[in-house]
Amino acid sequence: MMRWRRNLTLVLLVLAFCAGAAHGSRDEAAEEFSISSPDEIDELVATAVRESRKELKDGENALDPKGPMFKSAEESARRRLVYKESPTLFQRKQDLLGDMRSQILQLSGRTQDAEDGDDDDDHKKKREVVEAYETGLVGRYEEDFVDLFLSEAAAATGNGTTPGGVALRSQAEVFMDTVKLGRDITDGAISLAGALPSSEAEPLSSVNIVKVPWLAAVGLAEEKPKDHGVNETAFEEWYGGKMGGKVSYVTRSQEVGQASPLGVLVAEEDVKKGDVLLEMPLKCILNQLSLRNRRIRAGFVGEKLKEAFAHNPEWGLSVALLFELAQHRHGDGSKWGAFLDTLEMRLLGTPMVQELEGTFAAELLRIEEEEVQEGYRWVSSEVCKSDNSGICNRKGGGRSTSGVFTSQDFRWALSVVKQNAVPLKLETTGREYLSLIPYANLAQHDPDAGGEVVLSLKNVAEFRAGVDVAAFHPVKLTKGTFTDAESFLRYHLVSEHVNRFNHVRLKIPGGGQADDQLIYKVQSLRDWRKAVGLPPRAADLWRAASQLNLYGEDEEEQNYMDRQNRLTSGTNLEPITRAEQLMLTGKAKTNEEAALMIKPAPGSEVLESKYSESQLYSAPDLEEDISLEMAAKNLKEAAHQLHISVALNLTGEGSVGKVVNDTRNFFLYGTAPSRGLDAIDEMLIKKMDVLSVCGGPRDFVIQAKNVSEELLCAMRVSLSNETELNLIEASFNRSMGITKSNEMLMLQTLEGSVRGLLRKHITSTEEDEAQLESDDLSAKKRFAVTLRLREKELLQSALAFLEDEIEGLEGKDPDFFQVAALLLQEEEKQRRLEDLQQKLGEERERLSKKAEIVSVTINVQKAGEPDSVESANLTIYEGDDLGDRVREFGDKHALDQVARKRLEMHVKNNIPPREPIVALLQTITQHGSLEPLGLARGENATDKVERFLLTQGVLEESEDKFKTLAQELEEKLRSRSSARLLVEIPVVAPDGRKLTLHIREGEQHDMLEFMRVFAKYAKLPSSSIQPLAQEALRRLPPAILQVPINLGGSRQLSLRVASGDVERLEEVISSFCDRHAIQDESAQQQIMRNVLSKIHPGASLL
Repeated sequence: MMRWRRNLTLVLLVLAFCAGAAHGSRDEAAEEFSISSPDEIDELVATAVRESRKELKDGENALDPKGPMFKSAEESARRRLVYKESPTLFQRKQDLLGDMRSQILQLSGRTQDAEDGDDDDDHKKKREVVEAYETGLVGRYEEDFVDLFLSEAAAATGNGTTPGGVALRSQAEVFMDTVKLGRDITDGAISLAGALPSSEAEPLSSVNIVKVPWLAAVGLAEEKPKDHGVNETAFEEWYGGKMGGKVSYVTRSQEVGQASPLGVLVAEEDVKKGDVLLEMPLKCILNQLSLRNRRIRAGFVGEKLKEAFAHNPEWGLSVALLFELAQHRHGDGSKWGAFLDTLEMRLLGTPMVQELEGTFAAELLRIEEEEVQEGYRWVSSEVCKSDNSGICNRKGGGRSTSGVFTSQDFRWALSVVKQNAVPLKLETTGREYLSLIPYANLAQHDPDAGGEVVLSLKNVAEFRAGVDVAAFHPVKLTKGTFTDAESFLRYHLVSEHVNRFNHVRLKIPGGGQADDQLIYKVQSLRDWRKAVGLPPRAADLWRAASQLNLYGEDEEEQNYMDRQNRLTSGTNLEPITRAEQLMLTGKAKTNEEAALMIKPAPGSEVLESKYSESQLYSAPDLEEDISLEMAAKNLKEAAHQLHISVALNLTGEGSVGKVVNDTRNFFLYGTAPSRGLDAIDEMLIKKMDVLSVCGGPRDFVIQAKNVSEELLCAMRVSLSNETELNLIEASFNRSMGITKSNEMLMLQTLEGSVRGLLRKHITSTEEDEAQLESDDLSAKKRFAVTLRLREKELLQSALAFLEDEIEGLEGKDPDFFQVAALLLQEEEKQRRLEDLQQKLGEERERLSKKAEIVSVTINVQKAGEPDSVESANLTIYEGDDLGDRVREFGDKHALDQVARKRLEMHVKNNIPPREPIVALLQTITQHGSLEPLGLARGENATDKVERFLLTQGVLEESEDKFKTLAQELEEKLRSRSSARLLVEIPVVAPDGRKLTLHIREGEQHDMLEFMRVFAKYAKLPSSSIQPLAQEALRRLPPAILQVPINLGGSRQLSLRVASGDVERLEEVISSFCDRHAIQDESAQQQIMRNVLSKIHPGASLL
């Protein structure tokens, strides 16, 4: 398990950024270029296709993966640092086994060179073993070859008796297990069924047929940059004339770092903090608010895009921008047309991009590629798929007859929004709306500039300066909490001063994914397992086997999978099974439940067999259908994934060991895998849920000299083992370490990640500093070098922080961590349960016997011997009739009437008085019977309630229910026992007990019911209920009013108002409502009105 957790270090996707800014000479030509519109992208793509066709032969497709256009796109992606090739599991397995072999050689005292140079027969055999293994899935090799290789290595270290020998033997055994597994899979049921092809899966490239047109377009745009002229006069007339906008103290100027062909906003004179620089009506601004009244064929744009703005404001504004641009260029026109003509997509030139290699900004380029695809998929499915209004029509028609927006269109719009959008704040509520605001988009972004654009009550937006600005200097605005890497990619500049928003962000597997849609959550589980070397998912094995019909056809399931395939078309996602859906939505808790809910296909009973070999059909000809070939390759990749798990020694107990064994059984014996979630899926979903407590993905950050609490929390959870996870699941403390070992692993993993980030940099600190001292750097290159340098400084400070934390952890007490606290809580809980069980035993013993009231010993005459006496015992139990027991005793011992009376008095005098009963409750048990609960003065309410609930079996039903009911009943007993005492009634029970009953406020309204409860609690005969009620009413103050209360569905109640109650009527009614569980405030007020109207019949009800 430790190896698996350490392996997480290798797969953390690290996003880092730092600060930097400077000014220098301008050399923009090779460093930046722009694309004016989606139409220009279309033109560029068409040009690229025409040029590639010149190199094609007849019948060849321009977008063929092996064609010139595709190759050119891949080269462009590499140059622009967005190319990414994910190695296959086969490649990863081979790398891992190569490392293991090298470690074995090192531990045995041999070098790789010596091994390769050894030509004796034994070593030739060993090389054959390794070569056989490395040339196929598992190869075919004899076990004695491997034994020979390992036994000789072990002999070199004392046959495994030395520390080095122990490590060698352990590593050798794992290597041996992996080799043996490979041979077994080759000879196993799935392989013999023809489901494992000889060829391997191809590495997954980030360049696909969807991205090729864009990459071709951007290559041409950079190669032949255009000077996009803009009609500045038309814009000025539109803003100041038609829209009524005003400009004060500022003007436009062509400057370094401008975000628009209009230039940047510059102060014409000294500007003071708070000065209003721009004023414009809302209609001048493109955002969600102004689009509310933008009418389309089916309603309004604002309403149509409401969900998009709520889901992601940048995506929503991008669609709005595309709609207005399409209307302006191809449709009925847009009132923002003159403003839209000034917006363009600005891109860094390839030389500038390459300056970012190894930095967070380079990683962010790839992340933004993923965001474009994710955003376009969401917009396509949630906005454009069912659109009948024409809002997604890329040619501006009333309906989507000319095709909907393409991914290139969305990419262009999203880039424009990122580079130009500004938050607009409502003066009334402070809520912000992302907006495209004329002129405000020309202000340079700066994290320390402050400033804001505020929409007043008059629907007029004002741009207010956040700092003083000297004349002829750029006006700046804080447009968001952007890191310097984000700022450089958006605005092609970084701030002059340290950015307070800088940090390094780590992507934690499973972080922020607890609420993902099902299909994305399943993909996360799949990626997570591959990343950390866990075995393949059982449902993925079943899906591939089902596609190959290895277990026969299941037509119903195949139809379901076909529908899923249509939903995932065009993505890298795989469909999910019905069993997965049932379990992920909580409709089924286990695979067995899911199987029962899914109608099995005739003859498919074999699919449910988990403990015996299953009947397998031969796989079809894989060359007949590419989907069959892909399914078979997926199975082979799954076999490699299992190899990796075994090589990492993830074969112990718990969920991982179980799934490893189940996966072995599938490949070796054909045992059908489960269709739903397996044990590892359930464990990882549990981790996802706990991770949600830590925060969102953007919170997992490393700052200068610090690490966020959210990141520490997420790392602890990610690296927790199954035992730790089960302990923290119910009551996780995000601010506290889990265990000392987990904390150390977490800190060391973070330390390793930071060191890895530093190693990714292609320049040293000294080289960056030397470049910054040069006067030959252009402004943008100076920004890039400064960014690189500050990123290193941030990471180095974080590394120092982590090293200090690791050193300080050594001396910490293990009891300081939350698992220790949870274990103490668990121990306390166990002690508590033991105490309760002891009480239950005592109560059962008490209830099994009759309760004794008094026992007296009497000297009586022996039967037939008048001159002799003997001792006789008379015992009275609860529920007995004392007079009857005395008579029986007198009859037995021939006592006369005088002796009997004296005996009865003697017994009564020996019965001690009981403490008054100060509170009574009526309960309804889970079996549907009425049981009273009472409290005498001096009794412990907690103990009394617990013993009562124990006898009713509540603890056996649920610990939580027991705790909740105990608190509720104890609170009621305490409340009633502290209420005002109205009357005290002494009661002598037939068994001689001297009882005292307290009647308190709230209990006087239904004396018959109250005495019925008392009689049952005190074990009095039912014949005593009526006399007791009458006696209580006689002692209570006389009633002056009886008000009927109808609770609706319950029996009719009567509220009793006595003389003297009028002055404390609120207390009387409150106690009445408390006793009868009337909690609704309006109902209580209505009772008060009703009572007052009876007391004051002449008063008017309002």
